[in-house]
Amino acid sequence: MQSSLMRSYINLPEWLTKQNLALSLFGALLAFLVLNSAPLAILFPFAILGGLCIFVFPQTAYWAIVVSIPVAIELFAGLTVTTAVIPIALLSLLLNTGIKRCPWPISLSSKEEQYCFLFFFIIGVSSLLADNTIEAVKATIIGGVSFIIFFTTASQINDEKSLKSILWVLIALGLVEAIITIAQVKIGFTLPGKWRLTNLEGTDVSEEFRADGTTAHPILLAHYLQFSIVTAAAMVFLHRVVIVKILVSITCILMLIAWYYAFSRTSFVAIAITAVSCLYIRNRFWRILISCSGIAVILLMLIFNIKSVNDVMVLLDQLNLYSSSISKLDINSGQDSYGFRAEQFYAAWGVFLDNPIIGVGYEQAPLIYMPYLPFWATNLSHPEVIHNIFFKVLCEQGVLGLFAFLGLWVAALKSIQAAWSDEVYGNYAKIIFLVLVGQLVMGSMNPMLKEIWLSLGMAAAIGKLMVKKNRELKL
Repeated sequence: MQSSLMRSYINLPEWLTKQNLALSLFGALLAFLVLNSAPLAILFPFAILGGLCIFVFPQTAYWAIVVSIPVAIELFAGLTVTTAVIPIALLSLLLNTGIKRCPWPISLSSKEEQYCFLFFFIIGVSSLLADNTIEAVKATIIGGVSFIIFFTTASQINDEKSLKSILWVLIALGLVEAIITIAQVKIGFTLPGKWRLTNLEGTDVSEEFRADGTTAHPILLAHYLQFSIVTAAAMVFLHRVVIVKILVSITCILMLIAWYYAFSRTSFVAIAITAVSCLYIRNRFWRILISCSGIAVILLMLIFNIKSVNDVMVLLDQLNLYSSSISKLDINSGQDSYGFRAEQFYAAWGVFLDNPIIGVGYEQAPLIYMPYLPFWATNLSHPEVIHNIFFKVLCEQGVLGLFAFLGLWVAALKSIQAAWSDEVYGNYAKIIFLVLVGQLVMGSMNPMLKEIWLSLGMAAAIGKLMVKKNRELKL
């Protein structure tokens, strides 16, 4: 009787019984015993149980999408955890939508969703019109992960509880990522499966190296942890239970350690600007102090004849703030790192001028921008991705794509502003604002990052919640 009442209360399907769960676990155990010679066989029972939860609980399906964002581990034949999990989770959401157990995962009820849909529609059109149509379409399909992340976030966060729960999921995943990263650096730990870019086999863990955790690159690790650190730090101040504050503080420290091991100078700057922004929005005293400090910095730059970002990089290199890390980690100096980016931005602008309306197609700019490098270019090699999210959109989707992308950002910021002073959603709006500030800094010097679509989706969800709340108040 109690089991029936519980199933009815949480709206579980009739076939989900203890007997079926037991049979599923037994089957998973049997498969494990049969396949235990395979490297990933130990994860098989957990995959079966996780898959069952994804189909039974719609919220778990959405969590699975979020959790898969930083996981770039290849399982086999190029199949990564992200590409394996997201289609299954999306199918679960669609099936559960059909039986009215969760909202439809794709909606156009908000400005953010409309701009996002328009943006990805333009991506599709630009890829179809690209010179290398097949490759552009393939890249667009893979890039559709960002589309799924945004729309599922905007639709599945439909109350304060679901909004708070996803923040805790991000913190928990950040903790797991931090533990893996620290173990990677200290003892050379690697998870089963093939890494996409970094393989620690043969690495001397007694020396410094840039960790990447479960991501494909250290910068991606730094960006994800940056998101989780901001969220965890906010929860330390907002939560009322002392033991929770202590546990989250410890988690935050571990994430900071792992974040440092990724050694992303852009993320260092992003965290610093995020911290300053946090103080700026706190009260009038900090706003005055930060404004005066900003004026003082500008005056000092004029006195020392610092007129550009490159001049700042030269000054930092001369101060030798991280010279030892540069030599140990085998990375570019600050001047060289900014130099290839400046050359790349110039080239991206040239690509745009030749393809101003619809661009050259998704992920196609890196294949053609080299001839557009300036005559003063000095770097012998350039990355395969455009290191600025707005230049990337401009040259690959043209002015139409940039219009939709900027419209999405403006709509997201307006939603945050609408909830800024709300007693229920105000603090969440401020957290997402601070996350977006850091992501803007990261995005100005790095490729498009999937977490940006999660943040924009959360802003859209907050906006929809505020519209719903205001409508209810009028009634």
